[in-house]
Amino acid sequence: LVRMRLSAKLLRELRHSFRQQSPRLRNIPNKYSQQLLCRELNNAGYAGVYDFLYLPIDLETDANKGYAFINFIEPQYSWMFKCNFDNCKLSCFNSSKVVKVVPAALQGFEANHAHYSAARVSRGDAKARPLFLRQPAPSSRTASMARRGGRQRSATTKRSEE
Repeated sequence: LVRMRLSAKLLRELRHSFRQQSPRLRNIPNKYSQQLLCRELNNAGYAGVYDFLYLPIDLETDANKGYAFINFIEPQYSWMFKCNFDNCKLSCFNSSKVVKVVPAALQGFEANHAHYSAARVSRGDAKARPLFLRQPAPSSRTASMARRGGRQRSATTKRSEE
């Protein structure tokens, strides 16, 4: 048996990475489209385990910007993805770029949906829009408003009516 000694810092980093659901891919070859990246993920066995993908596209050049965001439905899929894709080359093009998988700033489907569904990129060209593969869960505020059948009044509206 070969024993590996891992530093405390590396162990903390590994544990932290395992809890992340939304990795960011860096160094994606610029010829990749969102559809091609989805196909790469699905062919690698990740079909059905991610619910959000955003590959920013430069509309002037029709090339991606070299990075993407993905949200996996469970943290263990994100960990497996990091193990399989980090420091590897993607298969579709003969590119020397080595992909790096790091935690994204926004974590989870709800956070990504809240940010990107309201962003300008969601109203532009369809091929450059974020891909949401499910609807967000209704928040308690949204659910209570739906039960009441209307909008919730703000605190300033309530005060002005008193």
